[in-house]
Amino acid sequence: MSNYSYFYYYSLLKIENQMNAFSKTLLILLCQWFSLETLAQVVPYQPGAYYPGLANLRDFAADAPGFYIFNYSYFASSNGYFDRNGDEFTPTVVDGIPFDVPNPEVSGYINVPSVVYLSNFKLLGGNYQAMIQATYMHLDFDAVLVVGEPQPPLSGSVSGLGDLAVTPLGIAWSFNNTFDISFLYTAVMPTGRYDTEAEDNIGQGYWTHQFQAPAYVYFNDKATAIGIIPTLELNGRVTDVDAQIGNRFSLEYGVGQYVTEWLELELVGSSSWQISDDTGETIWWQGTPFYSRDQRHSVAAGIGVWPGVDWLNARVRYTTDYAARQSFKVNIFSFSFLFLPGQLKKQFTERTSSR
Repeated sequence: MSNYSYFYYYSLLKIENQMNAFSKTLLILLCQWFSLETLAQVVPYQPGAYYPGLANLRDFAADAPGFYIFNYSYFASSNGYFDRNGDEFTPTVVDGIPFDVPNPEVSGYINVPSVVYLSNFKLLGGNYQAMIQATYMHLDFDAVLVVGEPQPPLSGSVSGLGDLAVTPLGIAWSFNNTFDISFLYTAVMPTGRYDTEAEDNIGQGYWTHQFQAPAYVYFNDKATAIGIIPTLELNGRVTDVDAQIGNRFSLEYGVGQYVTEWLELELVGSSSWQISDDTGETIWWQGTPFYSRDQRHSVAAGIGVWPGVDWLNARVRYTTDYAARQSFKVNIFSFSFLFLPGQLKKQFTERTSSR
């Protein structure tokens, strides 16, 4: 028998939410294949810290100065893993050992509260902004393993707080309500639970530095918005082990259209590519059928409404992957709320002053 004598399913869900500059990553289910003799020295497969295509299109756009409070809820599921050729995973043999993972099932819930502050302070001619975002997740999984011979079903759940994302530097420029562009730097801090030897990790175990430049062109007095959001993700070394996670580049693009003053429809596409290799002695997937530079491509459709007040916006959205390499295809239903405390205070002041 080879040292690779067992095939583990290792379950992990993590989101780093992207609202104006917050990033979100969703990795529903991860395969981990390693020697039992070196269990304490390997790291789980890592997809990076940014999952493009989950934010509403205009969440990145410049707006009036003030505080903005977001809350996103995601319901995600996946039952298909796609290999480095973009094909659904099929039974294979490695070092003489056959293995398969028929019909893996996984589902999860993620809640992401965020606070955004856009100031009147000018920096390089634009408005300074800062943001902070936290994450709570719960994941249920169920899988049957076949390694040489069928193994007992593996099922369970993980839950808890994920990594914290902070944007200390954001600058938003707006040009006559026809064009917006921003620069955003976000640090994803490894504050979520992570231990290389554990099987219930929630955090990613390393720092990520993200650089974004969202840009928008508007028509029809901003009723129509066309946006593009490039993201460069620079990943650090995993805590306490020799592992450097590869960098990634993502691109999101789409259109939002208000069909009435209170109803908006949007369509968004997104793609993500790993642009450098994972390196280090504990990168167990190098030299195995699981290694390649991963990528993912998605499409999303959403509806947003202003339910009769100026201080609250509500949205529903469906996102699905249509292509993936070395990754699970994921389906996500989400609903979100945007709360504007300044507008609520303004309306309250206007009502009381008129009495």
